[in-house]
Amino acid sequence: MQRNGEREWVTFENIEYQTERFSQIGSDYESNRKVIIGNVGNAEVRLISQVDLVDFAVDWLNQNK
Repeated sequence: MQRNGEREWVTFENIEYQTERFSQIGSDYESNRKVIIGNVGNAEVRLISQVDLVDFAVDWLNQNK
């Protein structure tokens, strides 16, 4: 990394996170919010509001500790 124009080694703490509940959050979000499902090439995709999804996930995680 460069700091003040000089190269130096830096370290950082790796964030520990859990992904086990992401599928359930996504399913619950789709059941309760507007989600547009379509295709991009051969892939099925979902068009959603990122802000709304994050707010939903925060509330969901607080209620499902």
